[in-house]
This record gives sequence, structure tokens and C-alpha cells, in this order.
Amino acid sequence: MSVAKLRSVGITLAISSLICVGAVVSNHVAGTAILPQEQPLTPKSPTAKDKREAHLDEKTKNRPAKDQPVLESKVRQLQKDRLAALREIAAEKENAYQQGVDTIEHVLQARQLALRAELELCESDNESKLLEEIVHLGKELEKYADERFKAGRLPHHELLTAKVNRLDAEIELERAKTRAAPKRK
Repeated sequence: MSVAKLRSVGITLAISSLICVGAVVSNHVAGTAILPQEQPLTPKSPTAKDKREAHLDEKTKNRPAKDQPVLESKVRQLQKDRLAALREIAAEKENAYQQGVDTIEHVLQARQLALRAELELCESDNESKLLEEIVHLGKELEKYADERFKAGRLPHHELLTAKVNRLDAEIELERAKTRAAPKRK
């Protein structure tokens, strides 16, 4: 064999080896194996330990976790803290607007965020009332966005964003009304 042929065979073998090694490594990283694994000829019958573990899994699956009420109360407290902060932001935005430093849009957006935080904490009987107020604020925001767009001070996509936000709130309100309506047979 000539040196050129030996060199090309050597390069081909080296490339093939690299491809195989790369496939093995990538499959190992992905969690699969290329090499066949030994399979038992007969299916493994469950041992007593396996049966106990399965029984314990069934018993604990339906039982609520001991820490669940603690986590829920922690989440609820965090939501209350968030609501308090958003109400404070809304009040500060209102003061800034009255002093001529901020826009009405920022005030309405801050109020809307506070209402959404309150919505997360509310009981279902108060949900529609909060959503109606959110829809009202959405309509106001859309009205101001339209005025600014017509005056050439707002890009069209911002007007569309205000419209989409109002529509999202209206959809949410209609769904809440549907859930609250008595089910007819």
C-alpha cells in the first residue's frame, strides 16, 4: 500500500473513531446508552420491600403534606406584603400626578397593579367587583393611549398594547361571571 492510501485509511479510521466517541458521549449526557444492556430472562418479581414501598407511596400520595398550610400562609403573607407595597406605589403616583410630575397613565397602571394583587387575595364573591374595576381602568388607559396616539406622542403598538390589556381584563371578567352563574340543567 502506498503512503497516501495509508494516510487516507488512517484519517478515515480517526474520523470514524471520533464520531463513535462523540455519539457515546452525547448519549451519555442525554441519559441514553448505545451499548446494549443485559436484560433478565425472567421478569423480576416484587420483593417484600418493593411491596412495602409501593404501599407507603399509595398511603402518602393522598395525604396532604404537613408543611402545606405553612407554605400557604407564607405565600398569603407575601401576597399581602406585595399588595401593601403596590397600594403605596399607587398613592405616591397619585401625589406625583397631582403635583404635575407624573402622568395619569402611570397612576391608572399603578392602581391596576394593586387591584390585580388584591384579586389574588380575594374570595370568589368579590372577584367580579375587582375585575369590573380593572376593566374600567383598562378602558381609561386605552382612552388616554388613543388620545396620545392621535396627538402623535405614542406609537401605534403602545395603543394596541393598551387595547389588548383591556380585552384581557374583559375576558377574565366574563369568565368569572360564567363561573359565578348558577349552573342550569
